[in-house]
Amino acid sequence: GILAARVDRGLDMLRIAEALRAYAAEKAAFPDKLDDLTLPVPLDVLTGKPFEYQRAGDTVTLTSPAKSPSYAAVLVLRLRR
Repeated sequence: GILAARVDRGLDMLRIAEALRAYAAEKAAFPDKLDDLTLPVPLDVLTGKPFEYQRAGDTVTLTSPAKSPSYAAVLVLRLRR
């Protein structure tokens, strides 16, 4: 159901966050786009589309949009120097 999908989406977002962290540890910066990661990036299980990704300097935002705001998810990572 929807609850299981939301849990799966959260786990996928954490997997992507770990891949972003590893990338930043190696390159001292986040990638410009998710496609730059060497690991496969899962699709958003709720939409069937890629997660939205935005980079602004040392901050990245990973978003799973949803028709209802209560189902949306946002993860923000900041690179510490």
